[in-house]
Amino acid sequence: MMSKAKIAFLLLIVSFATFHANASQHDIAGDSAVIERPVTSSYSLGWGSTTIVDTYLSPLKYNGQSLSLSGSWLKAMRQNPQRLIMSFDASIHASQALSPAKNSRLYEMGIGFSWSMLHRWRPIDGLQLAAGGSTMLDVGAIYLARNSNNPVSAQASVDIALAGMASYTFKIGKLPIKVSDRLSLPIVGAFFSPDYGETYYEIYLGNHSGLAHCGWWGNHFRIDNLLSADISLGSVALRLGYRMNIKLSFVNNINTRINSHALVVGLTSDWLNVTTPKEKTISIPAIY
Repeated sequence: MMSKAKIAFLLLIVSFATFHANASQHDIAGDSAVIERPVTSSYSLGWGSTTIVDTYLSPLKYNGQSLSLSGSWLKAMRQNPQRLIMSFDASIHASQALSPAKNSRLYEMGIGFSWSMLHRWRPIDGLQLAAGGSTMLDVGAIYLARNSNNPVSAQASVDIALAGMASYTFKIGKLPIKVSDRLSLPIVGAFFSPDYGETYYEIYLGNHSGLAHCGWWGNHFRIDNLLSADISLGSVALRLGYRMNIKLSFVNNINTRINSHALVVGLTSDWLNVTTPKEKTISIPAIY
């Protein structure tokens, strides 16, 4: 007869072996699972009104229209796809505006890029909230044809911004609709501005001092907000929205303001890279 100690020892060995076998099977199952992170991409066209003031060129306020083309790509991050998402945004725009007397025309154009990282929450089904930070780069120019000495005002800035997003998905009948709002608010950065009356020819000759300025809400303010609704059409969604973009700067006695309000129309879709099929696939989208 085996002693109770030997029986207990054998039971312990059997339990450990069973636990180890189950753990090994779990690891194998885990290794066979693939986490897919689809990219939510959107391409939009915006058209609306704009107001431009640049006292380097003229003290007058110019009013006109703006046209923009923008793209956005969102994806869950590899490190923590359930909680972290990243976004890359790019845009190009052009505007033309008239003086109050409508005898002078001003042109403005620019390009912008930003990369954001957001932490997200799902307080209730269908609702996603996200907040984080982003880096932004904007380059452009304002051209006033009637000026013979200083016809161009260059615009350039790099910023660190607060970024936020909220989205809610619901259905009208069987039609899925996703309403979202994205906000970007720079808090600190650097921007370009010459002295009041300083010509670009002087800068070309070597007068480079005082061209870069530290930006904060007191002298360099911007807000970019996009409110949109994505109406599902199957594999793609029709985007309809409204975009507000406000840029302000005050430095060297130069006041620059560019305000635009635009209607947005675009297409949104989710896409995946083609991978080798596995036993189990888990898809984690950027927006639930």
